[in-house]
Amino acid sequence: MRQSAAAAEVARRRILREALREGQTPDPRALECAGYFFVLSVLPEAISADQVLAIYRLRWQVEIAFKRLKSLLHIDAVRPKDPALARSYLYGKLIGALLLDELTARAQAFSPWGYEVLSEEL
Repeated sequence: MRQSAAAAEVARRRILREALREGQTPDPRALECAGYFFVLSVLPEAISADQVLAIYRLRWQVEIAFKRLKSLLHIDAVRPKDPALARSYLYGKLIGALLLDELTARAQAFSPWGYEVLSEEL
C-alpha cells in the first residue's frame, strides 16, 4: 500500500540519516520502499488486501490494549506461581480493567451541569 507523500518523506529522511551516521550510501531500493507500507501475510489469497489491512488494524488495537493493561494494571507481573491461582489473579485483573473501561466511558459523559455531554464534543 502506498504511503502518503509526507509519511514517505519522513521514512526516506530516516533512512538517509541512518546511512549518513554509519558512513554509508543508502540503498536506492530502500528509498523506494520507504514510500510503501508492507504487511506480509500467510492468509489465503481469497482475502483482499483491504481485508488484510483491516485485520492488521484490529490486531494493532489489541496490542495497544494489552500494552495499556501492562502499564496501568501491571497485568504482566503475575505474582502467584500456582496455575489456578495465577488464572484467578488474571481474571480479577481483566474484570477490573473492564470495570475501569466502563467507568471511564461513563465519566466522560458526566456533566456537573446536569445535562449529558455528547461524545463528539470531547
